[in-house]
Amino acid sequence: MARLNLYAETKQLAEVDRAIADLRRYLADSVAGRLTARARAQAYGHLAGAYTSKEEYARAWECVRLANQAVPGSVRREPWYQQLQKKAPKR
Repeated sequence: MARLNLYAETKQLAEVDRAIADLRRYLADSVAGRLTARARAQAYGHLAGAYTSKEEYARAWECVRLANQAVPGSVRREPWYQQLQKKAPKR
């Protein structure tokens, strides 16, 4: 996701907020059944990473759950996943 990459370079949280809005719009298609399970998992994974960047850990974990519901184990290798586990271990 380009906006999240831009955040990684600039550290401007406004880019993360824009990425979250973009991803939410993209995921609206999944409600209509237009996205594959893999695409849904990937989008929720990006959302979880964005929420982790914003330190909104409860939202991040919810997105992890939704990503794993679409494709089990789909986010385990993401770089932000270890940070999420360290900062806010799942209970």
